[in-house]
Amino acid sequence: MREEEIFSRLYNKGIKGKTYEDIKQNNLKKILEYNLNTFSQRPIGIHRHKLPKFSENEEKNDFWKFMKIIVKIQNFLVKLNI
Repeated sequence: MREEEIFSRLYNKGIKGKTYEDIKQNNLKKILEYNLNTFSQRPIGIHRHKLPKFSENEEKNDFWKFMKIIVKIQNFLVKLNI
């Protein structure tokens, strides 16, 4: 084929078959669909499970309150040993 025939097949819409623009648009649609399916789903937490919220769990809040008291006691005891 001559260059003119190849060019006319790629860019002219009047000829049967896929043109360059049709192929380009088809590839863009495939890439867009792949990216949407791959990257639009955000993971919720570790291994797609929801992470615990400490404000909803009173036992966890009590634990951290207790740990703060322990730290204060330890700091006080350290000061007494000086």
